[in-house]
Amino acid sequence: MSMYDVFDELMKSRKMNPTEVSRQTKIPRSMFTDWKNGRSTPKADKLKTLADFFGVSVDVFYDDDVKVQNSGQQKVYYENAETAQLAQEMFEDRDMRALFNMKKNMDPDRFAIQMRAFRDMYRLEHPEEFPEDFND
Repeated sequence: MSMYDVFDELMKSRKMNPTEVSRQTKIPRSMFTDWKNGRSTPKADKLKTLADFFGVSVDVFYDDDVKVQNSGQQKVYYENAETAQLAQEMFEDRDMRALFNMKKNMDPDRFAIQMRAFRDMYRLEHPEEFPEDFND
């Protein structure tokens, strides 16, 4: 289910149309048309406005675990089941989530230094397991 499909389901569940949503959110109607036709994707601030308007989390537009109220459909983010399972395991692992958060919020050069340190420590402890061709 695409982000626009989620938006469409939210409108249907509240018996609304894009014109009404545009009028009440002050988001141009043309943005919804471009979004529907695949010409653009709303920026984060517009998604936040829509999420607030519909009384849902912004995650409803992104997360495969979030169901659109009254739609009966679940969004699927990963088409490959193995990838979905791996992503879920990483999401549930507190240390992996912390690493992802650091990656998002840290200066790229500083993060690269941290990754080299992790790699070097791992190589010392498990030289037989670490790929030799792994470079910065």
